[in-house]
Amino acid sequence: MTSALIISGGSDYSDPWHPFAETSKRIAGVLEAAGCTTLIADRVADADFHDAQLLVVNAWNEDRASAGDAALRAGIESHIGAGRPLLSVHCSVMLFGAPPESAWDGWEAITGAFWERDVSLHPPFGDAVVRIATDGHPIVAGVRDFTVQDERYSFLRMRPDVEPLAWHEHEGVEHPLLWARTVRDARVVVDLLGHDARSYDSPARRELLARAIAWLLDDLD
Repeated sequence: MTSALIISGGSDYSDPWHPFAETSKRIAGVLEAAGCTTLIADRVADADFHDAQLLVVNAWNEDRASAGDAALRAGIESHIGAGRPLLSVHCSVMLFGAPPESAWDGWEAITGAFWERDVSLHPPFGDAVVRIATDGHPIVAGVRDFTVQDERYSFLRMRPDVEPLAWHEHEGVEHPLLWARTVRDARVVVDLLGHDARSYDSPARRELLARAIAWLLDDLD
């Protein structure tokens, strides 16, 4: 079976808004349905990056430094350097603080985007209409637009090579919610949905996540 490691908020990483234990458990359920054995680690010291075939990051620390930062950076670099796939979920795109203040801007280079202070925002939590680029990538082939209760990140700083596979519209602008890219030889997916359990209550959202996981594991028919 494929081994998956979820780096979860809860101990080393936390904030007042995101129920990381809840959402990491729901992500683990999708991974296990895909045939993965899954370890959830909310302390980086408890994580074994060497055995993880798929790395999932579901954490943020309000731009504060964490005792786990150095080990997590090293684990991510080793994982990507070995050509193994990585999934970044929701607020994880903001991890390690905002460049240029960040101690490590390599995370933005891996994910392809970052939350830009005084520019990025999200509308009030509520119904998010998710538009799908149905012919843009195997992950979204045949997937229909759907509505989900979630938080919608907007006006992120995006790398020019990011090609959105799903997006929402806010203030007349299309904002990416999901994309896939290759970093060195590693497949990477960034999924900005997943604020709390209500996101994972949506069958359409879970299907999209399952397809992203299947692509990361090169197991998408």
